[in-house]
Amino acid sequence: MTVFSAPAYDNHEHVSFGHDPETGLRAIIAIHNTNLGPGVGGCRMWPYADDQAALQDALRLSRGMTYKSALAGLPFGGGKSVIIGNAKTDKTAELMRAMGRFVEKLGSGYIAAEDIGMTVRDMDEMATETRYVTGTSATSDNPSLYTAYGVLRGIEAAIEHKLQRNDGLDGVQVAVQGLGAMGFDLAHRLHEKGAYLHVADINRDAVERAVATFGAVPVDTHDIHAADVNVYAPCALGAVINDETIGELHAEIVAGSANNQLAQDRRGAELAGRGILYAPDMSSMPAASSRSPMDRILAATMTTTRFTPISTEFTTRSWKSSSGPTAKLPPRIRSRILWPKSGSALRPRPQQQDNLASNQT
Repeated sequence: MTVFSAPAYDNHEHVSFGHDPETGLRAIIAIHNTNLGPGVGGCRMWPYADDQAALQDALRLSRGMTYKSALAGLPFGGGKSVIIGNAKTDKTAELMRAMGRFVEKLGSGYIAAEDIGMTVRDMDEMATETRYVTGTSATSDNPSLYTAYGVLRGIEAAIEHKLQRNDGLDGVQVAVQGLGAMGFDLAHRLHEKGAYLHVADINRDAVERAVATFGAVPVDTHDIHAADVNVYAPCALGAVINDETIGELHAEIVAGSANNQLAQDRRGAELAGRGILYAPDMSSMPAASSRSPMDRILAATMTTTRFTPISTEFTTRSWKSSSGPTAKLPPRIRSRILWPKSGSALRPRPQQQDNLASNQT
C-alpha cells in the first residue's frame, strides 16, 4: 500500500494504521491539516473492498473536514478515521474500545466523532479508552439533526440563487439519496417546507416510511441521481458524481450531506459547464457545525491542550471563553480562515423560472 503516491494524498500531515489482533481491528486515521487546530472528523466503519479503498476514503474525507472546519469558522483542522469491516456483523464493544486506544495514542492530534456505521453507543465505548472523542451520550445530542438543518439552509440558498426564488421551497422537487438519520430528517424538513420528494435507500423500510409519511415517490438507488427534479441531494456515500452519473443528471442543483460527492475534483467544472449549481457539503454543513454541541464539547475536552503542528502554536483558551465558535478567535487563527468572496464560485443567474409546478410528476 502506498500513501504518498495515493491519488487522494494532498500533503496530509499524518496517516496512521492501527491493528489489534485480539479484536480484529483494522483501521486508518488520516490527519490532513492542523493549521487552525487539531484534526476533527468522524469515525466511519465500512466493508471496503481492500485496504487501498479504505486509505483513499480516509484521505479524501480528512481533507474535506479541513475545509469544513475553516468555512464554519471553527478553530479545528481536518481528520478522519475509517474501520475496515461490516458494522452489522463485525462490530463489537471490544472492537470499539480497541479503536479508542488507537485514537488515544495520537494524543490531541485527532478527535473522533460519529459517522457512517457508528452510533452514540459506539462513541461511548471508545470514550472508555480515550479522551479524544465526542458525540457520546454524556456530552452530545444527535448530530444528524444539526447536519440536516445545515443542508436544508444550503438548499434554500441554492434555490434562491439558481431559481431566483425567495418564497420558500413550496413546489420544489428534491431527490434525496439516503434515508439514514440525517437523510430522513432532511426529508422531514423539506416536506414541512412544501417540497415534493423523490427518495431512495438500500433500506426498504426507510423508503416505505418516507412514502407513508411524506407522500414521497420511491426511486431505485441506481436511478435516483437521474430523477427529473430541481435538486439532487446525495446523503449517503460519496463519489456519486462520476463518469456514469454526471451525464444523466436532470437536476439544476446538487446539494446534499454526503462527503466528497465528486468522484474527481474536475467534476465541479463539468457541472458548472452544464449550468448545474453545486453546493458542496463543506459549504452547507458548517451551518450545522456552528450550531452543534461539538464546539462546547471540544472546548471542555481541550481546556489545557496546547497543540503545536509544525511551527504553529494553537491554544483553545481564548476561544473557550467566547460566546460562539468564531468570536474572539486569536487574530493569527482568524486571519488564516479564507472566506470565499460572495458569489465568486457561482454562475450568472438564469432567467427566472415562473412556475415550478410544470416540472412536477
